[in-house]
Amino acid sequence: MLSTRHSDKCPYNTLILAGPSMMDENTWKTSHEEIQPAFDMVTNAIKHRWDVWTSKKAAHKYFIARFPWNSWGPRIVAFFSEHALRSSKDKDDKACVVRKCPMIHEAEAFQIDLKHTWDAAEQLSNLARRVPILVARGKQLSLNARRPQVIHDCVVDKTKGRVLTSVIMFTMARKEREK
Repeated sequence: MLSTRHSDKCPYNTLILAGPSMMDENTWKTSHEEIQPAFDMVTNAIKHRWDVWTSKKAAHKYFIARFPWNSWGPRIVAFFSEHALRSSKDKDDKACVVRKCPMIHEAEAFQIDLKHTWDAAEQLSNLARRVPILVARGKQLSLNARRPQVIHDCVVDKTKGRVLTSVIMFTMARKEREK
């Protein structure tokens, strides 16, 4: 969202937000006691993830065996494994893959200085009038579902100008995911 704020023209034709973690300042002020414990849990979990693999195949194997990825559908995990990783070198100068978004940056999204998330929510309101925006989130228990409902409600709040093109709630039984 923040990559769109420095121009009158949005650089994207469409935005697809998967489980967006953003809220406006008012939501934080009225619900921070509910939100902070969830943020602390997510930050701790993020900081303890593996972040380097020998290959995309090895990373994919890691993802399908661990939360939250093992709660996702197989196509989503495959897409993530292919597109969320980049080639790099490890500490011994051997080829490896790492996440495009380092875990420290992902964890920062849940820290005390939340002005960036307030700005993102404001920008969502601005862009909703100019480009199609689709929000996808899971109904099932996953990392996204552990965020308080108030955060999801804030993202799709039409009274704040967030009139989105589509909001998709998806579910998939574990048996269906394993096929």
